[in-house]
Amino acid sequence: MMKKHWIICISILISGLFLCGCQQNTTLHKVSKPTKEVVSIGETLGYHLSEYGRTDYKGDAYSAILEDDDGKLLVHYTYNMTEGARFLHMGFFLPPKATVNSMSKPLERDQWIEMFTFADLMIGSSHGEEVYAEAIDYLEKQLKARPPETKMPVVFYKKIGEVYYVVGFSTKSNQLDTSNLLYIRVMDTYTYELIIRERKNAWLRYLSNMEKEEAFSITVDVIGTLEPPIEGKYQIVKIKGRIKNPDASNYLEGFTEEDERDYLLWNGMEYRTATLYDNTGSMTVALINTSLHRAALAQERSHYILYDPIEDKGLVLFSVLE
Repeated sequence: MMKKHWIICISILISGLFLCGCQQNTTLHKVSKPTKEVVSIGETLGYHLSEYGRTDYKGDAYSAILEDDDGKLLVHYTYNMTEGARFLHMGFFLPPKATVNSMSKPLERDQWIEMFTFADLMIGSSHGEEVYAEAIDYLEKQLKARPPETKMPVVFYKKIGEVYYVVGFSTKSNQLDTSNLLYIRVMDTYTYELIIRERKNAWLRYLSNMEKEEAFSITVDVIGTLEPPIEGKYQIVKIKGRIKNPDASNYLEGFTEEDERDYLLWNGMEYRTATLYDNTGSMTVALINTSLHRAALAQERSHYILYDPIEDKGLVLFSVLE
């Protein structure tokens, strides 16, 4: 079951990485055919290129595998989506059952900051050291705060100017020394918004394949009148409005195996409680944690919500500019 979930989540992520859009000005540069760049930057950090090639995905997409003197592999993927988007994904370690490209060993802790430097050099950003320090601090706080049995990855989001960083860590316990650096992603605001939209579309396609009812638009004033669906316990609704006053993080619990399979939900997912407003009223919602800051959430967006009519609770999974 878990292997299947890893594959589904990776598929949904990949589906959001190759997008189309209009040309957008950005401080980040396009990582184009990065053979020379990967070699020169990698050598500076003590790595040599052992494998390189263009992937079969849509858009400009390249992958490179680098190796150090100890034989440890650094799996490096760089994606350039078509027509203007700027995106870099560097993946370092995944559970062996999740992908055939897993590293033989995770990165050592003292190598982590090097990877932030590597990412900055590849895409033209300059905030890696700052993001690294904040990401480690966030990881330590999350490990202390969440339930000991939680095995969900810890994901850190940071927006600096028009540049987004997303950093993922795997965890085996509440101890920092059992955590591994999974990936670093760097992108511009334009690309981040596109990815949110495409991940939402991929999730809706997955629900359709699971023969769930399609999302429908509704307003806050009447959501409380909804009845439970014929099958399952969630209605899938879209409310156009603004989210304000997100509070401190907490962790979801109480999901069943059916919830995991049917809606791609896991116990231990991080969320914040917030207030959703539309032109008919307001309601309290749980908001899956993302790097959308208060100003972005306060924009009018389409919020895709799993609503439980029995408990009168809404879980916002995607907040999209449409």
